[in-house]
Amino acid sequence: MIKIIINCIGDSVTEGMAMVGHHSAEYGKDSYPAQLYTMLVDNGYNVKVNNYGHGGEKVAEIGVRCGAFACVTTEELILPKTYERVSLGKRSVENENGMKTKLKIICESEEDDREVYFTQMSHDTNPVMIDSNPCIMSVVNDNENVITLANPVGADVVIPKNSLVLTANNKNADINILYGGINDGDKLTLKAFIYIMKKCSEVNGGKSLIIGSTHAIWEKWNDLEGTNEEKYVKYRRECQKTFGPRFVDLYDEFSRHGLDIALEEGCFRDKTCEELNVMRDKLRNHIIPKEFCYDCKTENNVHLSKEGYKVFAKIVFERLKSLNYI
Repeated sequence: MIKIIINCIGDSVTEGMAMVGHHSAEYGKDSYPAQLYTMLVDNGYNVKVNNYGHGGEKVAEIGVRCGAFACVTTEELILPKTYERVSLGKRSVENENGMKTKLKIICESEEDDREVYFTQMSHDTNPVMIDSNPCIMSVVNDNENVITLANPVGADVVIPKNSLVLTANNKNADINILYGGINDGDKLTLKAFIYIMKKCSEVNGGKSLIIGSTHAIWEKWNDLEGTNEEKYVKYRRECQKTFGPRFVDLYDEFSRHGLDIALEEGCFRDKTCEELNVMRDKLRNHIIPKEFCYDCKTENNVHLSKEGYKVFAKIVFERLKSLNYI
């Protein structure tokens, strides 16, 4: 049987912030990619699942890593043969104040005319190829991206301006599962979200899932008008029109089925009927109960608990089956 390769690409929600085995898809661990992998293996599927979730990334950066958009250097870089670090600029926390890195994402269109820079890095993006040179990127002082050469060379390497940058996450997969939008805030619009995710969904022949957030990420998008419910209807309609059954509406699925899925999977056996009813009422109102949130103390947190990610994984698992992807 041929092994199916699934890339789960996204931000810290995909990474599984604060979970056991975060940023991995190991059997028995807690992130949604890990729990998805566990479900697939337990059901007899021959698969490899990669957790390519990077905390803090915006949708355009996710697009670069999945191969939907190009990324280029904004100026000439000289990489010393002595492996001295070369700064690429501050990370995205600083970008809101005007800081720009030296890696620009090429995704401009009439739907998205923002200048977006590639800033967040993680170990699985290495080696990064810049102008065909293998390089290693890392973060120092918690907010600065730096780069060094990956292999021994006899002389300094000059990287011309506008050189193409490729990350290791550009590797092909059979299925891409994409989640993003939490970190963009009001810098994003519905049109830009659809445009970017559509480009991402077309990578690897279009076998993909677009995962909608459990939270109302569309509330701040300035190209949507009306009440939050009216904005949601427009968001949902546009996603369904563009992606069809490849769009997984977690906002709706989690509120209607989240608790039932968790109970079927053996979660919350210590809860009373009254406690479960309180959780169900919150979900019906699109409030994520604290039991589904990563710290189990604060409700409606975008980062989920092991139980929350189990629901996430189960919904994705069932959609993969219904689309005959697995």
